[in-house]
Amino acid sequence: MDTTTAPPARRAPTRRRVLVGAAIGLGGALALVLLASQVLGMFGRPLSSSDHEVVVHGEHVAVVLTVPGGLAIDAVVANPDGDADTECRGVRYEFGADLTVEAFASDCAVDGEQRIINGRHGVYRTLADVPDPVEVAEVATGVGPAQVFVQRYGEYTNVSDSWDEPVAIVTLDDPVDAEFPTLVLRSDKAALSREELTAIVSSLEPVGPWSS
Repeated sequence: MDTTTAPPARRAPTRRRVLVGAAIGLGGALALVLLASQVLGMFGRPLSSSDHEVVVHGEHVAVVLTVPGGLAIDAVVANPDGDADTECRGVRYEFGADLTVEAFASDCAVDGEQRIINGRHGVYRTLADVPDPVEVAEVATGVGPAQVFVQRYGEYTNVSDSWDEPVAIVTLDDPVDAEFPTLVLRSDKAALSREELTAIVSSLEPVGPWSS
């Protein structure tokens, strides 16, 4: 007589087990979403639905960037370092008081002892021009690598105050003008946080036929 005992029949999963499994799966997916959010936060804030593209297209600069809602170019200044300094060619695009995009010619005569004070935020072609950059980090963009840092800016007139301004210097892979090989983005008086500026810098793309 065969006395081998047959294995017990496998029970179908109960509703409770199915619900627990689904909850675990949903929890895992949520954890991945949260992890992705944290990773994105390391490189800049997530773009919101109000963010929009702006084309900066001139003789020396041609890029597309995504900026927070409400920001737009409201002034373009030639030779922003001062009209009297004809040896320092440059251009500045102002987005209100929040964001500045500017570029200076590589042969611009820059004072090695620049003071970031009382309306002067620095004339930069490369990081070597920055008097005292703090927490420099490299960020990839669609137009070339960028170095993002913080600088201390102060105003000392009737009232003394200072700010940690976020700044980025982008080395352009394919500059529209070879004499302007870099681009500077800055938030004067830290109107934007470093994370917000980093998000704008990361959004940089070259101007294409689709740009408007």
